[in-house]
Amino acid sequence: MDPYANRGRLAASAGPAEARAMPDDAARATAANLSWSFHCSACGKCCNSAPQMSLPELFYHQRRFVGCLAIQRVPRLRPGYRPGGASSVTPDETDCAAFSELADAVLHRLPGGSDADYVLLATQGFSRSPSDPCPALGLDMLCTLHHDRKPATCSVVPLDALVPDRMQQLVLAGRMKEAAYLGAECIALGSRTDFAPLTDGHAVVDRSAKEALARRRRDLADDKRRWGDAVFGILGRDLFADEAALSRVPVGGFLTIAIAPVLVVLAAVSPRSRRRCLEYLDAQIVLIEETIRSAVARKGLADLAGLQQLRSFARTSLTLRAALRSAPVTGIPRSSEASDVETWMGLDQPYAERASTRPS
Repeated sequence: MDPYANRGRLAASAGPAEARAMPDDAARATAANLSWSFHCSACGKCCNSAPQMSLPELFYHQRRFVGCLAIQRVPRLRPGYRPGGASSVTPDETDCAAFSELADAVLHRLPGGSDADYVLLATQGFSRSPSDPCPALGLDMLCTLHHDRKPATCSVVPLDALVPDRMQQLVLAGRMKEAAYLGAECIALGSRTDFAPLTDGHAVVDRSAKEALARRRRDLADDKRRWGDAVFGILGRDLFADEAALSRVPVGGFLTIAIAPVLVVLAAVSPRSRRRCLEYLDAQIVLIEETIRSAVARKGLADLAGLQQLRSFARTSLTLRAALRSAPVTGIPRSSEASDVETWMGLDQPYAERASTRPS
C-alpha cells in the first residue's frame, strides 16, 4: 500500500512548486521520527467529495447521498518499497506485518496466495463530477451532518484508516502537500501554536484520532463480514479472475458501480432486511431523479459520464426494487445470523433513528 496515495477526502494531483517539493522534505523528517500536529479550521476545503460510509451510515443518510459501491486495488506492502517515490523512507518488516494484519481484517485478498494484492470494497456517496463538493457541505462551508451521525471516515481526516498507526506520519507527509495545494494550513511538522499533537514518531497520540481510526476500521471489518465477502465472491469472475479483468480496478482511484450487489446480499438475510433494502431503494430512486433534474436544470452537463452513471444507477435500482417486491416473502429463508445482521442494520431502532429525515 502507498500511504501517499490519494485515498482520503483531500484531493491533489499537482500544485505549485513549493507544494510539490514537500513530500521529499517531509519524508526526510518522518525518517527522523519527528512529530506532526493538526488544526481543523473548518474551512471545508477537504470536503471535496462524498465520503465513504459504512452500510448503516449510508442507509441512515439515504436521502442525502446517492449510494454506490467503490472498488480499489490496494498493493501489498513489501519491505524496501518506497512509498510515494520518497527516497528517504522505506517500510521495514514491522511495517509490513502491521499492514498485513490490518489488511486481512478489512480488505479482500486477491487470488495468488500470501503474496497477492488486496481489494477494498466500500460503500460511499457518489460524486457526479470531480468538482462537486460533499453533498453535506453547507453554503457556509460547514458540515451539516456534524451533529447528525457524521460519517466515521470524516472524523479520521487527515489520517487514513487503511494505513497502520505506525505509518501515519507518512500519510501526513502526503496530506501536507495536498493541504498546501488547496490553500489549507492545517497540518504542521512538529508543534505549532493552536495545533494539537497528532502523531509522535510511530504513534498516534491524539485520543480522538485514535478512536476515529478504531471506529472506521471496525466499520470496515463489519461491512466485510456482513456483505463484503459475499459481494467479493459475486464480483470475482468479472473483476478479479485475471489481470485483464483486474486492470479495470484502479490503484490510486476507485471503480464505482451500483450498490445493487450489496443490497442483494442483505435482502436475502431475512424478510425484515429485505423490507429495509426496499425502503432504501425507494429513497434512492427519488434522490437520484432529483439529482439528475437539478443537474440538467443548472445545465450542469460538464460531466456527462457522471449523469449517465446516475441514470444507470436509477435503472438498476428500479429493476432491483421490482425484483424484490415480486419475490415471495415466504421464499426468503432466515439465515442463522439474521438477528445479528438486523441489529447491525438498525432494524431494532425506531425508523426515525435509523434513517435521517433531513432532505437532500
